[in-house]
Amino acid sequence: MHQWAVSMGGHALHVGMPPAYDLILKKSGGLITRTIHVADAAEAWRLARERYPESIRAVVCQDTAAAEPSGHR
Repeated sequence: MHQWAVSMGGHALHVGMPPAYDLILKKSGGLITRTIHVADAAEAWRLARERYPESIRAVVCQDTAAAEPSGHR
């Protein structure tokens, strides 16, 4: 298992899992979410497009410390 570091007030906090991302998917006229744990937003989008090519609508990072500036996909 990889170890991930998150900066908290200038100190690195090592955690066992990468950041969580919610995949927003269109299903039966509504929206549903699936949570995945990946290294970054680019990997979340790659996995979402691979697994849900017809239904992916958005990717949302649950961890604000790991979130990238808008416009990065």
